[in-house]
Amino acid sequence: AADLEVVSRSLKTNRGKYAATGDLQRLIDQVRTFGFHMAKLDFRDHSSKIRAAVREIIGHDPDEDELVKLILDDEKLKVPKELSADAADILEQLTTIRELSERTTGGMVENYLVSMSEKATDLLSLFLLSKITGLVDVQNYQVRESRVGIVPLFETIGSLADAPAIMDKLFTIPIYQSYLASRGNLQEVMLGYSDSNKDGGYLTANWKLYLAQKKLAETAILHKVNLR
Repeated sequence: AADLEVVSRSLKTNRGKYAATGDLQRLIDQVRTFGFHMAKLDFRDHSSKIRAAVREIIGHDPDEDELVKLILDDEKLKVPKELSADAADILEQLTTIRELSERTTGGMVENYLVSMSEKATDLLSLFLLSKITGLVDVQNYQVRESRVGIVPLFETIGSLADAPAIMDKLFTIPIYQSYLASRGNLQEVMLGYSDSNKDGGYLTANWKLYLAQKKLAETAILHKVNLR
Protein backbone atom coordinates (compact mmCIF):
# COMPACT_ATOMS: atom_id res chain seq x y z
CA ALA A 1 0.00 0.00 0.00
CA ALA A 2 2.87 2.38 0.80
CA ASP A 3 4.49 1.67 -2.58
CA LEU A 4 1.21 2.30 -4.37
CA GLU A 5 0.80 5.60 -2.51
CA VAL A 6 4.27 6.67 -3.75
CA VAL A 7 3.12 6.00 -7.32
CA SER A 8 -0.11 7.91 -6.67
CA ARG A 9 1.69 10.95 -5.23
CA SER A 10 4.17 10.94 -8.10
CA LEU A 11 1.38 10.91 -10.68
CA LYS A 12 -0.50 13.73 -8.94
CA THR A 13 2.69 15.81 -8.68
CA ASN A 14 3.62 15.24 -12.31
CA ARG A 15 0.35 16.01 -14.03
CA GLY A 16 -0.97 12.44 -13.83
CA LYS A 17 -3.97 13.27 -11.66
CA TYR A 18 -6.51 11.38 -13.77
CA ALA A 19 -4.34 8.25 -13.91
CA ALA A 20 -3.95 8.37 -10.12
CA THR A 21 -7.70 8.50 -9.48
CA GLY A 22 -8.73 5.60 -11.75
CA ASP A 23 -7.49 2.01 -11.65
CA LEU A 24 -4.64 2.87 -9.30
CA GLN A 25 -6.96 4.28 -6.64
CA ARG A 26 -9.21 1.24 -6.94
CA LEU A 27 -6.15 -1.00 -6.42
CA ILE A 28 -5.15 1.00 -3.33
CA ASP A 29 -8.70 0.62 -1.96
CA GLN A 30 -8.54 -3.15 -2.55
CA VAL A 31 -5.22 -3.46 -0.73
CA ARG A 32 -6.56 -1.48 2.24
CA THR A 33 -9.69 -3.63 2.33
CA PHE A 34 -8.34 -7.13 1.69
CA GLY A 35 -4.66 -6.95 2.61
CA PHE A 36 -1.60 -7.59 0.49
CA HIS A 37 -2.95 -10.77 -1.12
CA MET A 38 -6.35 -9.23 -1.99
CA ALA A 39 -7.93 -12.67 -2.46
CA LYS A 40 -7.82 -16.05 -0.73
CA LEU A 41 -6.52 -19.14 -2.49
CA ASP A 42 -7.55 -22.74 -1.94
CA PHE A 43 -5.24 -25.63 -2.78
CA ARG A 44 -6.74 -28.90 -3.97
CA ASP A 45 -5.59 -32.38 -4.88
CA HIS A 46 -6.89 -35.94 -5.11
CA SER A 47 -7.21 -38.15 -2.03
CA SER A 48 -5.42 -41.08 -3.71
CA LYS A 49 -2.41 -38.86 -4.46
CA ILE A 50 -2.29 -37.68 -0.85
CA ARG A 51 -2.53 -41.24 0.51
CA ALA A 52 0.16 -42.38 -1.95
CA ALA A 53 2.51 -39.68 -0.63
CA VAL A 54 2.05 -40.98 2.92
CA ARG A 55 2.60 -44.55 1.69
CA GLU A 56 5.91 -43.54 0.12
CA ILE A 57 7.08 -41.85 3.29
CA ILE A 58 6.26 -44.64 5.75
CA GLY A 59 6.45 -47.62 3.39
CA HIS A 60 2.90 -48.91 3.61
CA ASP A 61 -0.76 -47.89 3.77
CA PRO A 62 -1.60 -46.91 7.38
CA ASP A 63 -5.02 -47.28 8.97
CA GLU A 64 -6.71 -44.58 11.06
CA ASP A 65 -5.12 -45.65 14.34
CA GLU A 66 -1.60 -45.65 12.91
CA LEU A 67 -2.10 -42.24 11.29
CA VAL A 68 -3.22 -40.80 14.62
CA LYS A 69 -0.15 -42.29 16.35
CA LEU A 70 2.14 -40.81 13.70
CA ILE A 71 0.50 -37.40 14.09
CA LEU A 72 0.98 -37.56 17.87
CA ASP A 73 4.57 -38.86 17.71
CA ASP A 74 7.11 -36.21 18.72
CA GLU A 75 9.83 -37.82 16.59
CA LYS A 76 10.09 -36.23 13.16
CA LEU A 77 9.30 -38.61 10.33
CA LYS A 78 12.17 -39.02 7.91
CA VAL A 79 11.09 -38.18 4.39
CA PRO A 80 12.95 -40.22 1.74
CA LYS A 81 15.23 -38.16 -0.48
CA GLU A 82 13.89 -39.88 -3.58
CA LEU A 83 10.14 -39.43 -4.00
CA SER A 84 7.85 -39.85 -6.96
CA ALA A 85 6.82 -36.71 -8.81
CA ASP A 86 3.32 -36.88 -7.32
CA ALA A 87 4.51 -37.29 -3.72
CA ALA A 88 7.06 -34.49 -4.13
CA ASP A 89 4.33 -32.28 -5.60
CA ILE A 90 2.04 -32.75 -2.59
CA LEU A 91 4.84 -31.89 -0.16
CA GLU A 92 5.85 -28.90 -2.28
CA GLN A 93 2.26 -27.60 -2.25
CA LEU A 94 2.08 -27.79 1.53
CA THR A 95 5.52 -26.21 1.92
CA THR A 96 4.40 -23.38 -0.38
CA ILE A 97 1.34 -22.76 1.80
CA ARG A 98 3.59 -22.56 4.87
CA GLU A 99 5.98 -20.16 3.14
CA LEU A 100 3.11 -17.95 1.99
CA SER A 101 1.78 -17.79 5.54
CA GLU A 102 5.23 -16.80 6.80
CA ARG A 103 5.87 -14.14 4.15
CA THR A 104 2.52 -12.34 4.24
CA THR A 105 0.13 -10.99 6.85
CA GLY A 106 -1.72 -14.31 6.80
CA GLY A 107 -5.00 -15.38 5.30
CA MET A 108 -3.71 -15.81 1.74
CA VAL A 109 -4.41 -19.55 1.79
CA GLU A 110 -7.29 -20.76 3.90
CA ASN A 111 -8.02 -24.36 2.93
CA TYR A 112 -6.67 -27.51 1.35
CA LEU A 113 -9.41 -29.46 -0.41
CA VAL A 114 -9.18 -33.24 -0.56
CA SER A 115 -10.94 -34.28 -3.77
CA MET A 116 -12.81 -37.59 -3.81
CA SER A 117 -12.76 -37.92 -0.01
CA GLU A 118 -14.19 -41.33 0.84
CA LYS A 119 -12.84 -42.20 4.31
CA ALA A 120 -11.34 -40.68 7.42
CA THR A 121 -7.83 -41.75 6.40
CA ASP A 122 -8.00 -39.33 3.46
CA LEU A 123 -8.22 -36.40 5.87
CA LEU A 124 -5.82 -37.84 8.44
CA SER A 125 -3.25 -38.40 5.68
CA LEU A 126 -3.36 -34.70 4.82
CA PHE A 127 -3.16 -33.92 8.55
CA LEU A 128 0.05 -35.96 8.82
CA LEU A 129 1.62 -34.37 5.73
CA SER A 130 0.70 -30.93 7.06
CA LYS A 131 2.53 -31.76 10.28
CA ILE A 132 5.59 -33.01 8.37
CA THR A 133 5.80 -29.77 6.36
CA GLY A 134 5.29 -27.52 9.39
CA LEU A 135 1.80 -26.33 8.54
CA VAL A 136 0.37 -27.93 11.68
CA ASP A 137 2.30 -27.74 14.95
CA VAL A 138 1.61 -30.65 17.34
CA GLN A 139 3.14 -30.56 20.83
CA ASN A 140 2.27 -32.65 23.89
CA TYR A 141 -0.64 -34.32 22.07
CA GLN A 142 -2.19 -30.95 21.21
CA VAL A 143 -2.33 -28.84 18.07
CA ARG A 144 -0.66 -25.55 18.99
CA GLU A 145 -1.19 -23.95 15.60
CA SER A 146 -2.72 -24.85 12.25
CA ARG A 147 -2.17 -22.68 9.19
CA VAL A 148 -4.49 -24.56 6.84
CA GLY A 149 -8.03 -25.89 6.88
CA ILE A 150 -8.43 -29.59 6.10
CA VAL A 151 -11.52 -29.74 3.90
CA PRO A 152 -13.08 -32.95 2.55
CA LEU A 153 -14.78 -32.85 -0.84
CA PHE A 154 -17.45 -35.55 -1.04
CA GLU A 155 -18.29 -36.06 -4.71
CA THR A 156 -19.78 -39.51 -5.36
CA ILE A 157 -23.17 -40.87 -4.34
CA GLY A 158 -21.44 -43.31 -2.00
CA SER A 159 -19.25 -40.70 -0.33
CA LEU A 160 -22.22 -38.36 0.14
CA ALA A 161 -24.00 -41.15 2.01
CA ASP A 162 -20.88 -41.89 4.08
CA ALA A 163 -19.95 -38.26 4.77
CA PRO A 164 -21.80 -37.87 8.11
CA ALA A 165 -20.25 -41.08 9.50
CA ILE A 166 -16.76 -40.05 8.29
CA MET A 167 -17.01 -36.66 9.97
CA ASP A 168 -18.53 -38.19 13.10
CA LYS A 169 -15.48 -40.46 13.37
CA LEU A 170 -13.07 -37.54 12.92
CA PHE A 171 -14.92 -35.40 15.45
CA THR A 172 -14.39 -38.10 18.11
CA ILE A 173 -10.58 -38.25 17.65
CA PRO A 174 -8.94 -36.07 20.37
CA ILE A 175 -6.11 -34.74 18.18
CA TYR A 176 -8.62 -33.81 15.46
CA GLN A 177 -10.72 -32.07 18.11
CA SER A 178 -7.56 -30.16 19.09
CA TYR A 179 -6.97 -29.24 15.45
CA LEU A 180 -10.54 -27.89 15.19
CA ALA A 181 -10.07 -25.90 18.40
CA SER A 182 -6.99 -24.25 16.88
CA ARG A 183 -9.18 -23.06 14.00
CA GLY A 184 -12.08 -21.65 15.99
CA ASN A 185 -13.86 -25.01 16.12
CA LEU A 186 -14.80 -24.60 12.46
CA GLN A 187 -15.04 -27.45 9.97
CA GLU A 188 -15.63 -26.69 6.32
CA VAL A 189 -17.07 -29.45 4.11
CA MET A 190 -17.52 -29.33 0.36
CA LEU A 191 -20.11 -31.32 -1.58
CA GLY A 192 -19.65 -32.10 -5.26
CA TYR A 193 -22.70 -31.19 -7.31
CA SER A 194 -21.13 -31.88 -10.71
CA ASP A 195 -19.56 -35.28 -10.02
CA SER A 196 -22.51 -36.57 -7.99
CA ASN A 197 -24.79 -35.72 -10.93
CA LYS A 198 -22.50 -37.66 -13.25
CA ASP A 199 -22.37 -40.54 -10.78
CA GLY A 200 -26.05 -40.95 -9.93
CA GLY A 201 -28.07 -38.71 -12.19
CA TYR A 202 -29.77 -35.41 -11.42
CA LEU A 203 -32.63 -36.61 -9.19
CA THR A 204 -30.63 -39.10 -7.11
CA ALA A 205 -27.74 -36.68 -6.71
CA ASN A 206 -29.92 -33.84 -5.48
CA TRP A 207 -31.67 -36.11 -2.96
CA LYS A 208 -28.34 -37.44 -1.68
CA LEU A 209 -26.95 -33.90 -1.48
CA TYR A 210 -29.93 -32.82 0.58
CA LEU A 211 -29.59 -35.79 2.95
CA ALA A 212 -25.83 -35.25 3.29
CA GLN A 213 -26.29 -31.58 4.23
CA LYS A 214 -29.03 -32.42 6.73
CA LYS A 215 -27.08 -35.23 8.42
CA LEU A 216 -23.77 -33.35 8.38
CA ALA A 217 -25.48 -30.45 10.15
CA GLU A 218 -26.92 -32.85 12.75
CA THR A 219 -23.49 -34.43 13.27
CA ALA A 220 -21.83 -31.05 13.73
CA ILE A 221 -24.46 -29.98 16.26
CA LEU A 222 -24.00 -33.24 18.16
CA HIS A 223 -20.26 -32.57 18.48
CA LYS A 224 -20.67 -28.81 18.99
CA VAL A 225 -18.67 -28.05 15.85
CA ASN A 226 -19.31 -25.03 13.64
CA LEU A 227 -20.02 -26.35 10.15
CA ARG A 228 -19.55 -24.38 6.94
